[in-house]
Order: sequence, then C-alpha cells, then structure tokens
Amino acid sequence: MSKSQLINDQSPPFCHPRPDRGSRFWIPAFAGMTRLFFAVLLVLLSTFYFLLFTVHAASPPIYSSSNYKMELLGFGQELALTSVVDSIPPSITAGPSVADVSVSPETSVTITWTTSKPSSSIVFYGSTTAYGSQFGSTTESVTSHSVTITGLTAGQTYHYKVRSVDNVGNIGDSADGTFSAGDITAPTISNLKISAAESTYVIIVWDTNENANSLIEYGADSTYGTEVGQSDESVTSHSVRVNGVIPSSTYHFRAKSKDQNSNIAYSSDGTFTTSSTPAIKNVEITDITLNSAVVRWQTNEKATTMLIWGKTTNYTEQYLDDAKTTNHTVRLTNLDSGTEYH
Repeated sequence: MSKSQLINDQSPPFCHPRPDRGSRFWIPAFAGMTRLFFAVLLVLLSTFYFLLFTVHAASPPIYSSSNYKMELLGFGQELALTSVVDSIPPSITAGPSVADVSVSPETSVTITWTTSKPSSSIVFYGSTTAYGSQFGSTTESVTSHSVTITGLTAGQTYHYKVRSVDNVGNIGDSADGTFSAGDITAPTISNLKISAAESTYVIIVWDTNENANSLIEYGADSTYGTEVGQSDESVTSHSVRVNGVIPSSTYHFRAKSKDQNSNIAYSSDGTFTTSSTPAIKNVEITDITLNSAVVRWQTNEKATTMLIWGKTTNYTEQYLDDAKTTNHTVRLTNLDSGTEYH
C-alpha cells in the first residue's frame, strides 16, 4: 500500500505521515500508562510485525490488508511503521500432472497442481516450448489448481508449463512438460489362429502391438451374433475359449481388441469347424484293488480323454487329458474300500 493511498483514503489508526522521514509512517506517542506499556514492549522485542487492515473510501467500500513492521527508533516520542513487501513467489508443491485425457466428444486434457500460497491458475501450451496459447484463470486465488484445455488435436504431442501469480504479482512457473492429446490409433492384430478345435469348444489365440482386451465374435455367418472373452483384461497375448459349439459344425468368427483409450481393432473374418463326436466303445474296468481301479475305453477317432465319477450320479470327481488318442486309460486312486462308484 503506497503512502498516497494511506493519506487519500484512510490512514491506519493513530498513524500520520512524516514526509521528513522518507516512506515511513509515524505513530504519535500514547499518553500515560499506554506509552509506558508500548515503550517496555518495544524495548523487549525491538521489532514486531503485524497485519494492517484498512477500509478505502469507495462505494461500495474496498477492504485490503498489508504487512507492516513496527520498530523502536529511540526512547523519544515516536515509533516507526514500515511496509513489509512480499517478494516470495508461489512454489509448486505437487504436480503439475496430466489427467482425464479425452477424445470424445472433443479432445481435451486436464492439468492439476498445488501451490504454497493462494494464486492464479494458468497453463501455457503449444507444439513447441514457445507455447503460444494459454488456458486458465488470472483472477482466481487458490492453492489447488485445475485447468481443462479443450480444442486440442487428437494424437498430437504438446509442450506445457503452469504459472501461478499471487495477489502482489509474484510469479511461480513450473518446468516444461509434455502430454499427448489422446491415442486414436487402434491396436494391430497379428498371429490369429485356432489353437484347438474340439467337438464342443475351440480355442482362438492372437497378438496385439499394445495392451488391449480379448474378445471373439462368432456365429453361423459373418453377422456373428455372439461375443465371448475377457472384456476387462489388458494384454498383448490373447486367448479365448469358445464353448457350447455344436460338433461337426462350421462357424464364422473374428477377433476384437479394445485398448485403454477405447480404440477398437477387428480381425478379418475367419472360420473354424468343430470336430465330430467320437464314438466310445470297449469300456472296461480292470485292476481293481481295495483303493484303486483302471478304466479303459476306445474311440473311433482321436479324441481327448475325460472321465467323471463319484459315489452317486451327481459325480464329484473329474479327470481330463487334452492329448488326443483312440485308446484311453484312467487310473483311479484313493477310492474307499467296499464302496460302489458310478
């Protein structure tokens, strides 16, 4: 606050200017015990600081405050009141960080940071460190800052820095940073193949050049109609098992992968044919002991080996071997002696 402001508006209580003492303002001596109290206080403290609150003559009134210090210049009748200028800029205590990158409905990005003191929120940005554009508020005074920049070009990399200015004009700038305004490139699907094709299921595998989820669309024709897979995973090596298909049937399918920015890739249309249902024959149970038995059977074509058993027709145990053969053998162990099994 300048001397003229104090003179022309409203001087601090008990203060008046002393032009012969430069820019200081002087407090006339207090009377009686009050003078003695302040004299003793200043002798002990020498100097103390305080916040001066003033009301400027205006309609409506304008309120402001300034930092001052009071110091003892001698044991005379006067005390000196000197303005203390704030020259410390806001410091960035956290951030800046980039979040909420979006390409729909428009390409935008949000930048957040915090400062050590209330100040404005400005972001400079551009394709180089010359920046050239800015977003934000020059009038707000906060310590938690958030600026959303809109109208960006999707896929472009931008340089940026943040600036915070306090209420006396001290400037705090961040270092230069960069952000990408949204990934708009879909994953690339490669190495798509059928890794297994059985009578009631198939396994389809493929790779992508970036993390994405794993989905298969399939159906009787290229309109598909059914989708299976893992929609919430994010991997580059994909494997989806399609269950419930009909033996000896041909299906159309395509792989589908979506990355973390919702860019979706589709493979070209493909087909797979399930195997026929094997015919089981020559089932026999041999080598029965108190706690074990061997089950054997044959199939008319190579097939996997699967056996389920239990003490009732609900069964409770299962054995599965994906190796294909026409001669199947399963040894059951840890059976209960004297118990009938289904």
